Amino acid sequence: MNEHLVSEQQKDGTTLKTQEIYDEIMKVITKSECQERIPKELIEEYAICTARWIQCEEYSNRLGLIAKSTISQKPLISPYVNAGIIYLNQSIKLRNEINTLIQRYGKVTFEVYDPSKGLT
Repeated sequence: MNEHLVSEQQKDGTTLKTQEIYDEIMKVITKSECQERIPKELIEEYAICTARWIQCEEYSNRLGLIAKSTISQKPLISPYVNAGIIYLNQSIKLRNEINTLIQRYGKVTFEVYDPSKGLT
């Protein structure tokens, strides 16, 4: 795992949950006995996108779904909402790729993961 992306402190002082997510998906992959068939970069990208999605959700919860335009002062959708949607869609796409590889090469069946339900 790229340590820089995992351990880098964010502007608000927090760190991303990338390592936790990476460790969780690696448990599933290792249990399925197909870790040599799934590219490390795919797993890392999945962990990063999922961590960024969670970060956007946390910001949306903390700051609200509505922001104020700096130009017109009118309400608009928070940029964290759209960014979160983008990261969630990418995370789902990457997880589906991982699931496909696990199903194709894995020796153990598993339950399909839905990132919108959080980590199990």
